[in-house]
Amino acid sequence: MSTVDSVLSRNANDLAKQLEVERIMKAFKLNPYDILDLPFGASEADVKKQFRKKSLLIHPDKYKHEQGHEVSLRRLLGTIQSIRVPVRNRPQGLAVGTAVGTAVAFDFMKKAEGQLSEPSKRAEIDAIMTHSRTLVLKSILGTGYSIGIADTDPRLANLTPSFDLQIRAKAKEVLIEDELSRRRKQKLTFANEGAEKAKQEAEVIARKRKVEDQAKWEERREDRIKDWRDFSNKKKKVKKNAHVLG
Repeated sequence: MSTVDSVLSRNANDLAKQLEVERIMKAFKLNPYDILDLPFGASEADVKKQFRKKSLLIHPDKYKHEQGHEVSLRRLLGTIQSIRVPVRNRPQGLAVGTAVGTAVAFDFMKKAEGQLSEPSKRAEIDAIMTHSRTLVLKSILGTGYSIGIADTDPRLANLTPSFDLQIRAKAKEVLIEDELSRRRKQKLTFANEGAEKAKQEAEVIARKRKVEDQAKWEERREDRIKDWRDFSNKKKKVKKNAHVLG
């Protein structure tokens, strides 16, 4: 392999790594199939194989995506220009990326692999994916749909977008609605807990005030007795003087 071919190959690999990092960052984070770029129903072996494959591509220990497409694209275009490739044959339309840590993308991928490898977690996501698949089948086939229809059915071939992409899109809608519903319930729970806490605090304050009032009443007990005695003695004295005058 010539030096130019070697440089082109290395830069192409770097660019592929960068594009994969950005694909993961743009994937819908609530759908592990989307993050791993796997079709719904992929086997456990497929999940592990895909994770290993992508780990080798973007593992933080092997590659650092620090400047998006800028570095490799600049190097690639520079190499192409140096061998005088016509402008019309140069890569076009590649967006320049911003700094994104591969560790973040790898963490998303690792979490997705964990979700699809843990039976209970996978059961939850698969239930949503199955529901989404049914909705897509119904929209494509109408009354003739059946959940038993295989993905290889001729009626599902050559669709635009593809059957798998339509399932992902529908799953995104369902997952977003589920997440919003969860947050609404959580917000309501917090509100109820807040109201209950406020009620309990008010009761505590009321009890405390009652105790304080009772304590103050007891503190003034001697004063009240003294005042009553003074009043009684004064009243007796007035009556005695009245008898003397009479």
